[in-house]
Parts: sequence; structure tokens; C-alpha cells
Amino acid sequence: MTFAEQVADVCGNLNQYESRLYIKIGKAVRRGSLLIQADIGQHWTPNGPSRPGEAPAVDTGRLKASIIANPTEMAPDSISASVSTNVPYAIALEFGSEKSGARPFMVPSLGRTRADITSDIQSAAREAAQ
Repeated sequence: MTFAEQVADVCGNLNQYESRLYIKIGKAVRRGSLLIQADIGQHWTPNGPSRPGEAPAVDTGRLKASIIANPTEMAPDSISASVSTNVPYAIALEFGSEKSGARPFMVPSLGRTRADITSDIQSAAREAAQ
């Protein structure tokens, strides 16, 4: 095999690795968003009402039911996912308002799941290299 053929072979292997990595990381990021969604669903203040600093209590269940893991966005230079709600009062609960203190439910979930998500993404990168 000539040097040029060896270089071409290495480049081909790198392109295959990049494709595998992109797909595996994308799947891991999606799993992370689903993990956050599930975690949020499990952490509500029981037997409300909640106090500032606690997760909100479930009243009607509208907010809890509205939490969704959005599809993973895969651009050529980035991979991202998000978890959201379309309930208008969610921002006031998460960050507080003039009338009431914060009752965070989304940001704490990221803290609780960060290590698992990081580990999953690292495992996906290792698998892509094999």
C-alpha cells in the first residue's frame, strides 16, 4: 500500500468514526433530555402547597403533564436537546415573581441528572471509537 493509499485509508476511517460519533452522541443527548423529563416528573412537593425553594406542588396537574423532552437538534457543528413546558406560569414558579418566591423544578433536575448524562455521553464516544 502506498503512502497516499494509507492516508486515504486513515481519512476514510476518521470519516466513519465521525459519523458514528455524531449518531451515538445524538442518541445520548436525546436520552439525557428524556432522563431530565422523567426526573422532573418524579420531583414535586407532595401534599401542597409548596414553600419557596421547594419544587411546586401538584394542583391541577397541568404543569406536570406539560413537561416535554423536545427532539434532539443536530447541526453540523453542534448537538442539543431541550426540555420545556408551554404553561405560562412555569417561569414564575421556576424563578419566582414579585408575588412569590421561586419554586424551581427544572434547574434542580439538571443538577440531579448531570452525572448520568455526562457518563452516557462519554460512553457513547468510547463506543464510537470501537
